[in-house]
Amino acid sequence: MSIPKQLSEAYEQRALELVPPEKQAEQVLQQYRRHMAKAGSRRASRLGTGSRRLKPTFIKAAVIIGIVGVLSGFADYMWLRISDERVSIRYEEGIHHAMDASTLVALRERLQEVRGQLPVGGQAVVYDPVIGELFPQLAKTPILKISNPILISDLRTWEGVLEKEVGSYALPKAADGRALTFIGGKEEGAFGPRMTEEDLALLPKLKREASQSGSAWETIAPASGGDARDNSFPQYTAVYQNERGDHIDIGIELVSEQTDIRMVNGGGSNEEETIEVNGAAAIYINNTFVLASHSGQYKSIQWLETRENSTIVYSVGSESVALPKAELIAIAERMAEQ
Repeated sequence: MSIPKQLSEAYEQRALELVPPEKQAEQVLQQYRRHMAKAGSRRASRLGTGSRRLKPTFIKAAVIIGIVGVLSGFADYMWLRISDERVSIRYEEGIHHAMDASTLVALRERLQEVRGQLPVGGQAVVYDPVIGELFPQLAKTPILKISNPILISDLRTWEGVLEKEVGSYALPKAADGRALTFIGGKEEGAFGPRMTEEDLALLPKLKREASQSGSAWETIAPASGGDARDNSFPQYTAVYQNERGDHIDIGIELVSEQTDIRMVNGGGSNEEETIEVNGAAAIYINNTFVLASHSGQYKSIQWLETRENSTIVYSVGSESVALPKAELIAIAERMAEQ
């Protein structure tokens, strides 16, 4: 998952989009709330009538939790984009201040403590002012969503989940003669579930509770059938391991409506470029400031597979410092060939 693109288009686009940073977070949240209300009524209508799926006539303002685990609506000038007739995904380089490494480590540890108290399949929304200190765009909404996901360790069972929910799909094959071992699959993104409207509504309560203890969190119940159905962008992540022991995340996201997605990192990208994966436009990002990564970095490749009624957003990523870019590309190429 992660960051910037096509500079020739960027300058024109930025002139239309630029808003003061202190107002941007509120604007994005308002767009998100409007979208969730509309999407909910549409889904209810479809379920009630049993009619065929109507072709959407709107663009979704998608609030995205990026690979750094933060939401941001304001970014610097560098960006990358991939798109098809249905989906536009833009990666932007976020505003980023000097970071205190010890503060970041302490926050990771607190989040891990909360995760350790969750039952398998449990989720929690965490409020901590330190999130706003590390990521200025979240100063007014310093909350994150974490989980202790159900991990499906049997490959055939996981393939059955994908066949039911996605239809045809691609999973990795051995790259350049290197064996890949399936570790497990989960119905959420590589770094956890996305924030929902209900999660955002917990902010005032958690803020009051945190006034005494400094931080607060609350467990929430995922929707029946897994978090993948909690929003209009179902996410599925399979984790593999190569012979060196590097963990590699394979992300599959199903998008069936006209969608505009903005991904913003914390300003720590030191390598980003547009590449090709078996002829398809793709984005490669090496992000060196990632909250949810144990190594502090995350490198990834993302591309689109366009279908008649949906688009699959594929990603191949890893937090391993030792994993070379060429190996990620080789895995992505073999997936795209299927």
